[in-house]
Amino acid sequence: MCSSILKTIGCVFVVSLIVHAQPAPKKIPTGSISGKVTVKGKGVAGVSICARPPQSSGGRPDRALVAETDDQGNYRLSNVALGEYEVMPASAQFALIGFETIKRVLLSEGEAVQNINFALVRGGVITGKVVDAEGRPVIEEMIEIVGVEGPNGQVMVQLNTLSPATDDRGVYRAYGLPPGKYKVAAGADEYRMFGAGSRGVYRQTFYPSAPDASQATTIEVTEGSEATNVDIVLTRRQPTFTVVANLLDADTGQPLTNVRRIGLQKFRDHGNTTTSISVSNRLGEIKIENVTPGKYSLFLNPTAASTGDPSVPVRYLLAEPVSFEVTDRDVTGLVLKATSGATISGVVSFEGEDKAAQNQLRSLLIVARVASETRVASGAANSLVNADGSFTIGGLRPGVVTFGLWSQRSGPSQNVDIARIERDGMAVPQVEIKDREQIKGVRLVLKMRTGRIRGVVKCEDPELLANSSLSVSLKKASEEWGTAIQLDERGRFESPLLAPGVYELSLGFYPRRLSRGMPVPPAKQEVVVNDNQVTEVTLTVELKADIDPKRP
Repeated sequence: MCSSILKTIGCVFVVSLIVHAQPAPKKIPTGSISGKVTVKGKGVAGVSICARPPQSSGGRPDRALVAETDDQGNYRLSNVALGEYEVMPASAQFALIGFETIKRVLLSEGEAVQNINFALVRGGVITGKVVDAEGRPVIEEMIEIVGVEGPNGQVMVQLNTLSPATDDRGVYRAYGLPPGKYKVAAGADEYRMFGAGSRGVYRQTFYPSAPDASQATTIEVTEGSEATNVDIVLTRRQPTFTVVANLLDADTGQPLTNVRRIGLQKFRDHGNTTTSISVSNRLGEIKIENVTPGKYSLFLNPTAASTGDPSVPVRYLLAEPVSFEVTDRDVTGLVLKATSGATISGVVSFEGEDKAAQNQLRSLLIVARVASETRVASGAANSLVNADGSFTIGGLRPGVVTFGLWSQRSGPSQNVDIARIERDGMAVPQVEIKDREQIKGVRLVLKMRTGRIRGVVKCEDPELLANSSLSVSLKKASEEWGTAIQLDERGRFESPLLAPGVYELSLGFYPRRLSRGMPVPPAKQEVVVNDNQVTEVTLTVELKADIDPKRP
């Protein structure tokens, strides 16, 4: 997107809005996507081109959308349902030029999108052998190839899935690498030195024998080249230890048996790692093996504990986390004390009698987050919605409860909102819960989102637009946080389904090289969204600036 140099730049963003109703389609509309794949300007045959909905959408096509290039390098994906797609080539021996491996396409009904082209180069190879201090091959050891040049400094390059680790000879072969400079590592970094397998793990070592990337030897890969004998000797095996704790009832001091959802968190310099551990045994003991040195916290996710007696109500537990450190020996004697948390139960229903909307209940997860005077956030718990719309959320701390909706398949709900909260038949702005309180009779009234914003970014200078980094963000005027919307290859964008209201649409324009070294401040525009309507938006970038062709 923006690789032109501007001596003096001023940008005026002109936004025109057209609102019109969009009737629901009666049939599945389709279109097509086509383009060409070239190597050194010549078409290349036999390259697979794949199209899929963005992973963030949670959607997946009914069938694989794959086409293969012909003798001239041309491809065509036909009968593609309208929507947003990520289009990419899949070739083991070739690599894409540059760092953008995926192109986005927003396809409208009956549209034939052309010129979604890809320029490839023959990929390079890095191969070598990994052995231990005695010269024995290290088998099934993961290899990391780290790019040292790129727009964000270091870029991780994934190995081809056909060769993810060393073989039985300790040999690895990474192929299809784009031309560039790389560093190679074997062994586990801090992130993976946690919950190691029974054979333990080796500390990460960079080629040839460096403990970190700053001391590693750089391997330069050119088009079609092969760097051989990039061998690594792993000499430092990471020790592992056992952690033993007891889960007790804070009120009675008795052990709590067969309790699930016990978690272990490792504190790291650049973020923390969390994993779920099994259950407490019949003695209330928690035993975690193969733990590497470091600082940890043992905690209990809000969970339901049953005595096995159907006449005894299920008890929802919570516990304060226990911090500890693993150094050079096993850790024992830890005690995790659990107590009963508060609970909220009720029903979920949609406004109106829309049967299609009611079917949404089957995949919804109700999330309750609690904030208190002493803690901005003091935990969250969730509950699946039952077939009859009922739910029970337990293990809550005292405070003010905020409800959220998640889809079991795709994360935060993209098409449903909580329209209002009712308690005992009366609408309430929020629900406040006390220590161990059991609140019943809560009703969450839901409403489907049916509005949408669709738009396109245009520029007087197509070259400047093509060589710019553009971002579009959207947030409701009454809310603090917004959502980023990605542009497709033609500068088009489409929001997720929205609730009615006033939204703020922002266009950020970032030339890659500015004389002042600063991005242009984003332009903002208020957009009104109504139910069952699509608001069409055109963002026009009018440049009042001179381009300096001499500046690098």
